[in-house]
Amino acid sequence: MDCPRCNGTVTHFQLDGRESLLCERCGYVGIIATHESTKQPTESWDDVLRRYGSVTQTKRVEADRDQTVLIADTDTRGEAPIVSDTLRSTLAEQLPGHGDTLANRIDAVGSLYAVLQQQGTAQRRELLDAISVSDVGYASLDSFWSNCGRTGLKLCPGIMPPKSGQKAWTYDPETAADQ
Repeated sequence: MDCPRCNGTVTHFQLDGRESLLCERCGYVGIIATHESTKQPTESWDDVLRRYGSVTQTKRVEADRDQTVLIADTDTRGEAPIVSDTLRSTLAEQLPGHGDTLANRIDAVGSLYAVLQQQGTAQRRELLDAISVSDVGYASLDSFWSNCGRTGLKLCPGIMPPKSGQKAWTYDPETAADQ
């Protein structure tokens, strides 16, 4: 028998009713398998955001260690930035912290707000998936939510907290325009 891999000679072994094949040239042992992979095309973050219909355009900012970070810039409909200067001031007055810690917490609330602007509704866990605990100065995302995130999100225009017995936060663009 010829080897299906290299067309070399396959040796046939038999012992106690069991059979085995071996090609000494390429190592084939009777199981056809490919050891080559097909490289999948990679997708940039810009492509991912476009594919998921992000409402924000992004700009690239060079960060430490040659990393590129995408930062939400403006709403693609040409409206105000996601966290307007007015909202940023309100959050700065109401949220705990100061300096960079406060700025990071405001940005985190902005990320929660952006999720709701994009999706319309989201539960707490979905919202918290948009931020990193290392950025907000709390031991856990649950602690951030209890002490800062929930309060900050309630201050954002068009945000409606869950009604009694429900879990979904909602963004209403019409209400946001009126505020």
